[in-house]
Amino acid sequence: MFNTVIFIIIRFLPIFTAFAFINTSTLEFHQSRALFDLMLRTVITLAFWSMTEGVFMLWIREKNAGSENSRGYGIVALFLGLIVLVLLQTFRAQSTQAQFLVLLAALALRGMSRSSWEQGRPNVALIATPLAHAAAALLSFLVVTLNISWQAALISISIGAFTGAVELTLHTHMLPDNLPKWVLPLYRASIFFAPFVVGSLSLFGQLPAPYVITLLVAFLASRELKKITDFASLKSIRFTKIAGRYILFSAILIGARLYS
Repeated sequence: MFNTVIFIIIRFLPIFTAFAFINTSTLEFHQSRALFDLMLRTVITLAFWSMTEGVFMLWIREKNAGSENSRGYGIVALFLGLIVLVLLQTFRAQSTQAQFLVLLAALALRGMSRSSWEQGRPNVALIATPLAHAAAALLSFLVVTLNISWQAALISISIGAFTGAVELTLHTHMLPDNLPKWVLPLYRASIFFAPFVVGSLSLFGQLPAPYVITLLVAFLASRELKKITDFASLKSIRFTKIAGRYILFSAILIGARLYS
């Protein structure tokens, strides 16, 4: 239960990525109000989409089992789906076309990721999951700045990879024993990529100096990731360890932003 709550929180963190790098306190009142309004619409839409995903997967599970509860889950899923459609309309009314398209991409990829885990298709989930989180991070920059720089794109990809690695850690019990050879190196790279990217951008003057501390996360994660090499298996990794590294990374970003 604890792991699930932590995972739900982590799964929503990418949508706030831009606030860990961009100072919004200098915005005028009307700009801050518009930003808050659009971000609130974004978060609510993602929240209801996540609820719709969960109920829809329950409906499929109950329907396949021939349960009488399937009809009730189906009605709830339909109701939530209609709410999501309304929320998408309210988001579109205040957003640019680019913001709306990235939101749709994020929702589609999140749905693909969750359904793939639920239906035992880990190969699809391994690709869709980091892309979904990267799209959410990218959307955060679009909401805050209305454009995407190469630094923001690189940070979004790295955040998506790290968040995807956390989600993969929670679902290691669903992975087959004979994993493709590319999965283990990709997992290791996904965890190192985000602190390496942010730290390197700081070292090269693209971000303020305090962000270089994120390199500490890569160092701390190296000991835990050594188990992957020793045992050649992801199932030796504890979710709490990787989630803790992710939370530490997020805390460092917030601290770096405050002290920049």
